[in-house]
Amino acid sequence: MIELQRSGLLLLNGVVYVAFGSHGDNGPYHGWVMAYKGSTLQMLGAWNTSPNGQDAAIWQSGCGLSADSKGNIYVNTANGDFDLALGGQNAGDSILRLTFNGSTFTVADYFTPFNQQTLASQDNDLGASGLLLIPGTRLGTAASKTGDIYLVNLDRLGHYRPATIAKSFNICRARSATM
Repeated sequence: MIELQRSGLLLLNGVVYVAFGSHGDNGPYHGWVMAYKGSTLQMLGAWNTSPNGQDAAIWQSGCGLSADSKGNIYVNTANGDFDLALGGQNAGDSILRLTFNGSTFTVADYFTPFNQQTLASQDNDLGASGLLLIPGTRLGTAASKTGDIYLVNLDRLGHYRPATIAKSFNICRARSATM
């Protein structure tokens, strides 16, 4: 009734990663990433996007979690509580780089748009898409419900500061300007 496996699966180095989000925004809910040994489906670990808050679901419009050649896992979260910038653990409306050591997930880096609180209050999730890793580069791109597309540096996501976006534009405004 509360959680739903909404994004695609990721198989990385023999581990299956499954992400969860809300089921129809029936709360209270959280986003989850769970890791299972691919050969036995033994659970290896779990991570909650908002352990001291709520929401921050992972749905990504059905896209799977992303991974790079270094074994980093990337996930986009939807609207919800956010306090990573204050040393907390709640990661709403963020692009996250996770590491997994076989039992524990760690947020190694993150990007959160400067207008996170507005996105959360208006249900305009950053997590509306998965993170597309651009081949041959260390860049990734993701889109929000507002039509904003973000291009981020995978080696330095930038945390919670607007100046760290490599490039951002709004596809809806660009489309209406040409019509």
